Amino acid sequence: MEPVLSVSEITSGYGASPIVKGVSIAAKAASTVVIVGPNGAGKSTLLKAIFGLLAIFSGKVYLKGEDVTGMPPERLVARGMGYVPQNRNVFPSLSVRENLEIGAYQTPKHTSERMERVYLMFPDLKKAMTRPAGTLSGGQRNMLAMGRALMSDPDVLLLDEPTAGLSPAYTKVVWEHIVRIAEIGKSVIVVEQNTTTALTSSEWGYVLVAGENRDQGPGPELLARPDIGKMFLGR
Repeated sequence: MEPVLSVSEITSGYGASPIVKGVSIAAKAASTVVIVGPNGAGKSTLLKAIFGLLAIFSGKVYLKGEDVTGMPPERLVARGMGYVPQNRNVFPSLSVRENLEIGAYQTPKHTSERMERVYLMFPDLKKAMTRPAGTLSGGQRNMLAMGRALMSDPDVLLLDEPTAGLSPAYTKVVWEHIVRIAEIGKSVIVVEQNTTTALTSSEWGYVLVAGENRDQGPGPELLARPDIGKMFLGR
């Protein structure tokens, strides 16, 4: 099966300084791929470069076989890519429903049907549809951010640390939703600091160190390796 998203040796960063250096990743449909690594490894920078928020100095990004390197975010959304940043990922003064409606602005057809699918996946959002997003808990806001990204019916969903700052109970719930999103056919790429949960829950993992690919493999197999355990878990 050909990957839905293929990133080939991209180098990117802020200004003229590269932070990500020659990184390659790939993700197939209906799969969960995680990117782990120490703080400052370039994980979030990689997602921003893929989504057109940072300049790519070299390398290529392919979405469904099409070269989309350097395309602006709005064009990538129209072509089937979604992105959920770690911070400021909802409009706090707008209601849950209004946040979801904004997610469909690039692909307005079938908005009602898509919203119902989001409510089925995230029942908490349906109960709170008229509430301002700013009144939701941290976990609920992250669910809303994922739901809003799903409103454009993306083929690939990029998630930047979706469980940051959440309790273990909410972390578990968010990851259950991530797995469910993959099960409906989406390719989900997750940057995550919770290494144990991420690698346990993913089909494939990439390890970034100092902006470069350090290792890759099936998530549970990476977690079982002594060098990975020593790097992240202190064992």
